[in-house]
Amino acid sequence: MAKKYLVNGVEKEREELFNSAELAVIDRNQQLLNDIGYGDIDITLLTHIEREISQQKFYQIDPEKFVPFDKTQGGWADYITVLRSFVNAEGDLSSWERGVDADNARRGQVGAKLESVSLKLHNLAKMVSYSLFEMRQAQETGRWNIITEKERARKISYDISVQRAVLLGDDDHKGLLNQTDVPTDAAILTKKISSMTSAEFKTFLSTVFANFYAQTNMTALPDTLAIAPSDFLGLGVAVDEQYPVFTTMFQRLQDVFRQMTGNPNAEIVPLAYCEPEFHSGAYKYVLYRKNVDTLRVYQPYDYNVVQGATVDGMNYQNTAYARISDVFVNRPKEILYMTFDKE
Repeated sequence: MAKKYLVNGVEKEREELFNSAELAVIDRNQQLLNDIGYGDIDITLLTHIEREISQQKFYQIDPEKFVPFDKTQGGWADYITVLRSFVNAEGDLSSWERGVDADNARRGQVGAKLESVSLKLHNLAKMVSYSLFEMRQAQETGRWNIITEKERARKISYDISVQRAVLLGDDDHKGLLNQTDVPTDAAILTKKISSMTSAEFKTFLSTVFANFYAQTNMTALPDTLAIAPSDFLGLGVAVDEQYPVFTTMFQRLQDVFRQMTGNPNAEIVPLAYCEPEFHSGAYKYVLYRKNVDTLRVYQPYDYNVVQGATVDGMNYQNTAYARISDVFVNRPKEILYMTFDKE
């Protein structure tokens, strides 16, 4: 059944109000708006279009907040070779001792060796194209620029793709949360921090940083704890509800973190990719040193857009490109995964 419009108290169909050319413009504008997710929108010559256009929202976060980026190396090479030096310097004072007499007895020695690790750089590219028809028809709205919106969509796609690969990782990319060499502890946490009793919270504080320190052979302390936002947002409650004081669980956790590590900049940060829907129903937290010596991403070329061109004056296109590596973990023992099942 054709939709009717009330004009001066009389119901009329579209064909009675507009000619074929006008209807063609109306239908095309309808299609353009529906394509960007606005559902069924009636556009007629009697319709007022609001000045501002609502934009779709996405979960976006800067991966450089979690992982150091090296943007100075790699260029156009297929691989980056990372060199790591190892020394055999273990021993005690007895291994140094000798008598006062001259002799040629064999003495203890130290050793050193060099290891190389090859890290692949990924070539990224995506095109944007539009026709003269699309540009002209989009102008009918007076407010929506199809070129700007397609460029915006591509940049959002790039940002989301990079943040997901760098932070979560997948079968083809090693990220912050899917490294195979990083130790995993399933005993430190058995529930969300925000749902712990005061006794459980005290036990957690007394073990988490000590366990990390022991894991590194007493050579490093963490400076970053990434947890699920659903847990982070619940840390505003008192440490002990029976004896409420002006100290929240977040304040207490952050204070202990900074005091025990001696780092005033140590921080607890929310990360959506720690939520269970990304890890087969289990939460996955990460405690680590956010240091370029511990882990890093190589990105010799950030997001760049080449000059657009047309071959016929009717169709236009351009390409954006970038180059980036997986997350390289140089010191896996300076990262600790903590997992527990969803309650």
